[in-house]
Amino acid sequence: MPRRIDLDAEINSIRLKEQGFAPATPDSGYGQLYIKSDGLYFKGDNGAEIGPLGTGSSGSGAPTNAQYVTVASDAELSAELVIPGFAAHADAPNNFPSLATAYEFDDTDTVLTWDSAPAIVDSNTTIPNHLYIKFTDNTNRFGFVAWTPGSGTFDVRTKVLIGAEYEGNYWAFGLLVADDDNSERAEVKIAYNNALHLREIEAGTYTSSTYTKRGEKNQNVASEMYLRMTRDSSNNISFYYSSNGILWQLIATQSFILTVTQVGFEFAAVTNSQTYYAACDWIRANV
Repeated sequence: MPRRIDLDAEINSIRLKEQGFAPATPDSGYGQLYIKSDGLYFKGDNGAEIGPLGTGSSGSGAPTNAQYVTVASDAELSAELVIPGFAAHADAPNNFPSLATAYEFDDTDTVLTWDSAPAIVDSNTTIPNHLYIKFTDNTNRFGFVAWTPGSGTFDVRTKVLIGAEYEGNYWAFGLLVADDDNSERAEVKIAYNNALHLREIEAGTYTSSTYTKRGEKNQNVASEMYLRMTRDSSNNISFYYSSNGILWQLIATQSFILTVTQVGFEFAAVTNSQTYYAACDWIRANV
């Protein structure tokens, strides 16, 4: 018969043997307290391991010897720097509505498959938590990952950066969605306008070997931009850009029938034997 500790007992300490791994889930109505090398743990009858318990001091383990950023004050925190606006920041994945697909580039997986390999492609290496791409010629390139909204609605967004060691002619980099063989696609991109010496946003569609610009070019944008495409249930694709990823500027809405099976990036340039750079913070979608 199980024995229990008397309710009036006063115990100075309990000696627990350190465990190398969590024990099996206890029977219904029971829980287990145990220690591992990094502290005290609890496992309930739902199988969830909680711990290490009691780390840190106030604020559920928040440090007290270094300042940290939060989006709200709390009585249990003691060294916080409160920036409420961070709660709405577009780079926070939880702020994407109905997030279903996300590539954050926070490991070394470069995700995309290129039809022609750029000079350098790496993830979380050259630039932490970014996909980094270096191009050294003017070969038109496409990098894709499978993504299958098919003919359905979608909302896909990305944050990209561009740069170059040469700005003598046109070049562009941006987001696109395409069918199986990339013979039909829609895209929105940042381009360098050599005639005006500024960057601009372009949107367009490609079908039957013909590219068609959609909407007007939006000029004098930054080298870091948020790009977005959506499609509604009537096959209308809308193209957007934003400097903050919160408020969006519509470029155009175009009826365009396209069975989308992949998402990725396109690079294009006029001048050969020059160096161009692109980086991506993330790709996110609601499908």
